[in-house]
Amino acid sequence: MMKKVFILAAAVLMMAGCQNKNAEQKEHLRCVEVIKPQPLSGESVLTYSGKVKETKQVNVAFKTGGPIDKIHVRVGDHVKKGQLLAEIESSDYMLGVKNYEAQYKQLKSEVERIKVLYERKSVSQNDYEKAVTGLKQLEVALQSSHNKVKYCKLYAPSDGVILAVNYNPSELVDAGMAVFSLLEDTELQVIFDIPASVYQDQEQFERFYCLAAFEPEKRVPMTLATITPKADGNNLYRVYLDFKGNADKRFTPGTSVQVEIYSKPSDNGQHYVSVPLRTICQREAEPFVWGINPDSTLRKQVVTIASLESQGNARISSGLDGTETLVRAGASTLQEGEKVRILDSNSQTNIGNQL
Repeated sequence: MMKKVFILAAAVLMMAGCQNKNAEQKEHLRCVEVIKPQPLSGESVLTYSGKVKETKQVNVAFKTGGPIDKIHVRVGDHVKKGQLLAEIESSDYMLGVKNYEAQYKQLKSEVERIKVLYERKSVSQNDYEKAVTGLKQLEVALQSSHNKVKYCKLYAPSDGVILAVNYNPSELVDAGMAVFSLLEDTELQVIFDIPASVYQDQEQFERFYCLAAFEPEKRVPMTLATITPKADGNNLYRVYLDFKGNADKRFTPGTSVQVEIYSKPSDNGQHYVSVPLRTICQREAEPFVWGINPDSTLRKQVVTIASLESQGNARISSGLDGTETLVRAGASTLQEGEKVRILDSNSQTNIGNQL
């Protein structure tokens, strides 16, 4: 009788131990919050990072050579069209002008005398024409000498900013050597890159805006200038946007901006869904999300990110059909096939949906 009592007691203890172990295993299941992908319908908004860029940078050079006498601007100076930038020593060119002026004055008097003799039939027509031709040639040489004096002063070809001053006073330069690099600020563009999946949908683009840090709530309307038809090494296409009208003076070359593309629904059969960025993991350069099977185990689903949307979401072009249940956050610590416990969205331990 006592033996049966001991056996019964041992069985009860074993059952209790198994129950405690099962309860312990259940307690160690990771708790996850889940979401459903949102199918994109109607007008969509894609967000990219871009930069303001000048449309033209020019090298400014003298039309004649010589030692630099004066430089009137420095790097960073804003200049106006026609503003004097630098001067070349012009004394030698002035001597050339005086020499040609003296020759021209003398030859002109000689031609006037020959003309009188020609009218009196005292000289031949050939001699008279030679004298007139010589005077015209000397007139051209005198004008060229005057031009060289004028070319000793270098003026800004347009409004802009001096990016570089390549020479110093007393240095010798030849005609055509770039003395200054001028960044023209009359026209600015915004440039950014888009992936191939978005490039294929460019016919759906409707409106463009850019936002800058100095006024983050203001959307500046833009117009599409062009999209390069050839992708770069990262399979990205460069997009160029123009400002509508005059750009705000606070937009300067190099300014970082956020670009928004508003698109109408695609009619090419491509299906997109939207998920929060924190849902996506990346291992070995392959983005993926964790889907949850009916038995609460995890499965890895590789996705293709078409673009980033506003408010921290990603636009997914493949890998999801919108019916999946996905882990909303904390996905980087999970493993394939791991069993999890789905957290109630109204859980008191997840106040504010921070998980």
